[in-house]
Amino acid sequence: MVDTKKITKKMTKKCNDSLSSALLQKATGLEVDEVVEEYCHDSETDDLRLVKRKVTKKQLPPDIQAVRALLEYYGNNCADEYSAMSDEELVKERDRLLKILTKQGPEEDYDGIKQDE
Repeated sequence: MVDTKKITKKMTKKCNDSLSSALLQKATGLEVDEVVEEYCHDSETDDLRLVKRKVTKKQLPPDIQAVRALLEYYGNNCADEYSAMSDEELVKERDRLLKILTKQGPEEDYDGIKQDE
């Protein structure tokens, strides 16, 4: 018999992890590739033929609303403190947190302790 509670719990965790990851990327800013392709009609084969493909890298800036959402979701004990902040104060807090995140290594946890895998 299938344990639906266990499956539901795993699916919820995966969904939360992917949403948290996407929200973190939006809050910290990210680089995306924009692809523009031009096609022309090939009369001999009656198909479309790729003529030009242009890939442009774009840097998306950090989003203050994503930062606010992360702070509210993960910082329930200090959510009132952050929701009372002005946009300028939130930008300063975001910059402070980004400095912390960029200083730590990929295997380190948020408090600087290495994670066990």
